[in-house]
Amino acid sequence: MDELSNVTRIDIDPSGDIVICGWTNNDFDLGTGTVSIQGDPVTYLAKFSPAGNNIWAQAYDCSPIFPGQFYYNRVQDMAQDSNGNLYLVGDKIGDMFLPGVDSLFSHGDSGEVFILKTDPLGNPLWTLGSKTPSFSSSYGVGVSQDGKEVYAMGVAGGSLMSMGGILI
Repeated sequence: MDELSNVTRIDIDPSGDIVICGWTNNDFDLGTGTVSIQGDPVTYLAKFSPAGNNIWAQAYDCSPIFPGQFYYNRVQDMAQDSNGNLYLVGDKIGDMFLPGVDSLFSHGDSGEVFILKTDPLGNPLWTLGSKTPSFSSSYGVGVSQDGKEVYAMGVAGGSLMSMGGILI
């Protein structure tokens, strides 16, 4: 696969730091050490000081369902609450393994939507994944200031989509 990198969102957190998210299939070093990428495009998240110095960077890997299968997770949008917690919405094919939270297992070989909440340091707090009979894709995410309400938008193939036990 060709080398790909993409920034999908830039935002300012409550303390004035700059947060970026995107996806890449390249190892990268933003100033705090190399972040290794395992294979196909995966989501990354990074924070910079107002002066542009990298504070931290994280990548969230995934793995194929079947050997040799194309797999990815690609963040499409990001929002944050007043505490600086980050909410990422994106698309994935394959299983997504995140430290400290439930893994997101695929329900087929077509695209599925994921929502990932992290703390202000990019550590995963929880995830949700869609279950659809065919391809689904995300476009955006919004969150209330207190973080109690999270809204995602996108498109779902087929007639029904389930996310976090809610039938949509």
